[in-house]
Amino acid sequence: MKWSQMWKAFLGGGAHLSILVESTEVPRGTAIQGRLVVVGGDIEQTIENLVLTLVQIEEQQQTVTTTDGSGNTQTSTQTQFISHELTTLSYGMVQVRSRETAEFPFEIPIPREAYRNRKTLLTARAVIAWAVDPKTRADIEILLDPELEAFYRAINQLGFTYNPNNLRIGKVLSHPMERCGFYAPPMLAQQFDGVITVLGVFPTPTGDFALKGDLIINRVEQNFTDILKVLVGGDLVAVPLEIPCTLLCHPETQEPTPEGAIPFLITALESAKIVPPGEKDWLLRPSSKPHEKNLLRPATHIPDTRSEELLRPAENDEKE
Repeated sequence: MKWSQMWKAFLGGGAHLSILVESTEVPRGTAIQGRLVVVGGDIEQTIENLVLTLVQIEEQQQTVTTTDGSGNTQTSTQTQFISHELTTLSYGMVQVRSRETAEFPFEIPIPREAYRNRKTLLTARAVIAWAVDPKTRADIEILLDPELEAFYRAINQLGFTYNPNNLRIGKVLSHPMERCGFYAPPMLAQQFDGVITVLGVFPTPTGDFALKGDLIINRVEQNFTDILKVLVGGDLVAVPLEIPCTLLCHPETQEPTPEGAIPFLITALESAKIVPPGEKDWLLRPSSKPHEKNLLRPATHIPDTRSEELLRPAENDEKE
């Protein structure tokens, strides 16, 4: 590369990157799909490595104590950001001609161990010798696993309604367990107040995955003794659950299939002697989605380059 060409590259005349994704909201356990677009600059360049990385940012609070020359101490809280790389995809060496546009399709899996409450970024970087490496990134929101979404829809079909306040349990959760509270259906309100679900998706010895955890039943207090039990969590009855993930989502589309969870839910409730009054059948209402924030929104297309739907982060951003 001539010195004049290197100078042009340093002044911003080199290649540019952009990330186009089908959807910025992706369920955990599925994949981000899209295209990485490379547009050549004023000169022809050789990209030594073109890399896509899925990153999560962990935020930690640290207490720092400092002492001045007079011996006075001062305590303050500082925020530390730690980057965790989840998945990396490398395209290797790429030759980019001047003003040429090249597109690279990708499918980046969202690992089951990914946190839903951390900032998640899909970053792209082109490593170019003797030039400023172009970079770009896209914000990604990780939604519930399709299997968990299927379970929540199933429990809603049985007449349970979402209760954001009923999260009282007697143990500390470990990632990736999710907990959620539900009010009991009206026809069962005399038997129990509601349930707390503590569930996560885990690998099985056979190499498959299963939804595992507890259905914690909050019984109605019938007398003074029951009220005393509340103080020590004695009103809570935990029923173990394990449902193969193959029953909870479509194998090709990854769409939730709540009907696969309903027999397991009924069996768990009946094992705790929760049955419809008068030996009635369980009433199923049409499937609905109790968590408006967690709705699955599968993308149907990748917008073209003129669409307003595209992410347009600052290109060649040197800030990490």
